[in-house]
Amino acid sequence: MPITASFVVIEQLARAHRRVLSDWRAAALLRRASRLLPQAERRWTNVPTSARAAHPLLEQMVLRGELRAIPDLSRMYEVTVPSIPTRR
Repeated sequence: MPITASFVVIEQLARAHRRVLSDWRAAALLRRASRLLPQAERRWTNVPTSARAAHPLLEQMVLRGELRAIPDLSRMYEVTVPSIPTRR
């Protein structure tokens, strides 16, 4: 089963022991994952070229309860799901 963009973001944050995410970091994490994972192993096709390009994904993750927007900090999010095991 192909890996989702949100799974990759949360997994990479867990590997780095991070629970806070910005839009630019989400874009960077997805670009890195896009280089490392073959297209057949991932569900996303569009690789974000800017922080703004990651906004739709981050908004979906907030709606699903995976992230929570941090009040008074623009485009900063806290991971709300338990850390997931990493795929090594």
